[in-house]
Amino acid sequence: MLGPTAVGSSTPTRLTLRESDQFTNFFEMLAVLVIPASLVFMYGRMTGNRRQATDLHDDDGDVLGAVIVAYIAEAHARPRSTPPGFTRGESG
Repeated sequence: MLGPTAVGSSTPTRLTLRESDQFTNFFEMLAVLVIPASLVFMYGRMTGNRRQATDLHDDDGDVLGAVIVAYIAEAHARPRSTPPGFTRGESG
């Protein structure tokens, strides 16, 4: 989420109430991570089978790990040295 309503941002409504500082930014980012995780465990309590919640949470961790690996791979990718369709040494 980018833009004026992203985590740690101050929308005009929020500016009238308070200015965001480091603590409120940290608290908001922590809530973004903790609330979805707690909902998965609440699902396990509601169904009466906590193992299902643990399995779902493990799957979420696997997806997060794959996203992190993909991000690192893309961040350190080597750019193409020639445009697509051209090779070095061609004469026009």
